[in-house]
Amino acid sequence: METVFDQEGAYLRIACAKIAALQPDVVLVERGVARLAQEHLLDAKISLVLFVKPSVMHRISLMTGGGTFPSVDDAALERLPLGTCQKFYCKTAAHGKTLMYLAGCDAGPGCTVLLRGADISVLYHVKKLLRFAIFCAYGMRHVATFLSTLRADPVPAPMSLTPGM
Repeated sequence: METVFDQEGAYLRIACAKIAALQPDVVLVERGVARLAQEHLLDAKISLVLFVKPSVMHRISLMTGGGTFPSVDDAALERLPLGTCQKFYCKTAAHGKTLMYLAGCDAGPGCTVLLRGADISVLYHVKKLLRFAIFCAYGMRHVATFLSTLRADPVPAPMSLTPGM
């Protein structure tokens, strides 16, 4: 039984060495990480964020310009770019949730909108309206791109109506 534990320890040491060779400051993972691997990463002064939703990881990779790695065993581990930001910190909000901030990312295809101040039911409706507005803008952008590939002429703006004309 000890040989199995020794093999697992050796595997985790090698996997953590692969990660440490990339010299990241923070590693985000979708699920849990073995305690021994957590200790190896802590010894290498690498912060570890556990149980990050895949959709959040995708957004973070877009904002930081980094890739997502399906596994430490992936052969493309050294080729994929690491994401960068100027500042990483955690802050506890008033409602007791801990929020993670990645500040100073390059201007990418995304943003964060923080809604606060009103009653929860009002914020819920504002959130729904904001999502719909973003969806409409996204769709209009795709329609404009599609029409430009067809070399369609844009519709001219309507003439302004002024009094006396």
